[in-house]
Amino acid sequence: PLPERDAYLEIKWREGVVTGKHRMQLQSMSSIHKLSYHELFSEFNRVVPDKYQSILFRYNNPVEIVEYKREHFTCQSGRLRLTLDYDLTFYDQVGRLSMAARFPCRLENLAVVEAKIPVGSDAEVRQMLYPFTPRVNRCSKYLHGCRLLGHLQGIG
Repeated sequence: PLPERDAYLEIKWREGVVTGKHRMQLQSMSSIHKLSYHELFSEFNRVVPDKYQSILFRYNNPVEIVEYKREHFTCQSGRLRLTLDYDLTFYDQVGRLSMAARFPCRLENLAVVEAKIPVGSDAEVRQMLYPFTPRVNRCSKYLHGCRLLGHLQGIG
């Protein structure tokens, strides 16, 4: 799960029911996974627009690396897209000075299906997933990892 020369920083946002993310690419001259976290944040500082600088500096303590497999599905019309994430693996980064992918914690019994659909297309998604009955819910792989690694003790 450790990047070589390309990495992405994503800043996710939500306004009501609408969500999105700002995605910035980092292309490094050296192996990214060999950089210390301090060096990595300095690299990201080069590509992050000024309006996101405060977010980058506010949240600069790495917690975990999340690794998973992803499958993509599209209906024939192309209007509906689904992703299936599975084989989730988490690597604790709390207190580390650089990236480490040792001591994996796996969450094998969870698969996440996410639909990217136009508003009002719920019936089409249900038909696409039949015979499964989708349960509309928020699901954060990051939070599942925090729970599994013991960073959210006492939170249901």
